[in-house]
Amino acid sequence: MATAVPTADFQTSSLNGAINAVVDSMVIGTGLTIPATNGALQIDYDSSAAVGAASGPETIIYATYNTATGDVAGMTRGSGGTTGVTHSNGASVQCGNSSVYFTALNALYDGWIPVTETWTRTDNTTFTITGDFTSVLAVGDKLKVTDTTTKYFYIVSVSYSAPDTTVTITGGTNYVLAATPTVRYYSKSTSPIGFPTEFDLSANVQFYMTGRKVTITTWGFKVGNGSDAYVADTVTHGLTFTTVPIVSMTYAGYKDGSDPANAGAGAAGTVAYASAYGATVTKVDWTITASSAIGATRRLLYTMTIIGKI
Repeated sequence: MATAVPTADFQTSSLNGAINAVVDSMVIGTGLTIPATNGALQIDYDSSAAVGAASGPETIIYATYNTATGDVAGMTRGSGGTTGVTHSNGASVQCGNSSVYFTALNALYDGWIPVTETWTRTDNTTFTITGDFTSVLAVGDKLKVTDTTTKYFYIVSVSYSAPDTTVTITGGTNYVLAATPTVRYYSKSTSPIGFPTEFDLSANVQFYMTGRKVTITTWGFKVGNGSDAYVADTVTHGLTFTTVPIVSMTYAGYKDGSDPANAGAGAAGTVAYASAYGATVTKVDWTITASSAIGATRRLLYTMTIIGKI
């Protein structure tokens, strides 16, 4: 998927058989020290013909190189600003300086790895890729795509069923995949440039991922009824954990008369005790218990952290 950087200099060879402008495979010399997968080569790099003309210089990205047979397969023609053209038997081939390598190296600085394969949208949170990419993409990887505007997502599942890899993503309520993206990147970095620190799941509910681990933070309040010494409710966070998550809940004070704007708007209060219970893979029930009846205009506030794996 991402172009591999060469590990040796002066790797040159020649075509074993002519190729036309559209074929996606060719045969070159054996035993070359070039990437076995996802490499780039330049054909007719020493040609006097112009780029785009027959036998003119062309850069290709390939999926595999067999060092024993010289077979190069899965070629993307006309890469690096060149054009797919015909090349004669014996045409020069090299693994040399190319813009595609500098693009790959740029990922070392901004954390984003460019993708050449098409990601075909199937719905707002799913796309497919032709081929098996389960060894490349993983749950928790970060994505950056151009879908009219720049959008960001986490991967929440990856599966392969021939001939396609299906990838399920989430951008919370901030981003949805409206069309097949025109530009695509993925990242395994902790904080690639531009990626949001958190996403919204709903009002006052945010989350972020570290690998398969999801951390959800939220706050809220519940109004007393004037007679009961407790309030209770449910947080349905919208994600499905693989196991029951760990939940931490804290009483954050009270506010009388009007709704609080944030979790820090509560007056100091120590008469209430907050606890989460009945946690499942999709929701958390909670209660706040006071020492006496809670007034019908009193809002009891809480903060909550939910940590689990998807």
